[in-house]
Amino acid sequence: MVPPGTIVPKSPGVAVLASFFLPGLGSMISGNGGIGALILVLYMASWVLTLVLVGFLGVFGFWVWGMVQGYSDAVAWNRRHGLIS
Repeated sequence: MVPPGTIVPKSPGVAVLASFFLPGLGSMISGNGGIGALILVLYMASWVLTLVLVGFLGVFGFWVWGMVQGYSDAVAWNRRHGLIS
């Protein structure tokens, strides 16, 4: 158990892994819920657009963006709190 008031670092690796399975989740667990939700909504919209073959680029792009953003958010959160990741 972590004592109250202790700052626990966010893991960039866990953020990337979470976004691998659900785009945007890594950003959400790294404290950037707005961007994470945006990535998830755009990813799901791209799946709908695959019905007309337009969405395949979006599906891949938002999936990759989710992983990169999750990593960046975790590292940024750690830096803001004086932690090294």
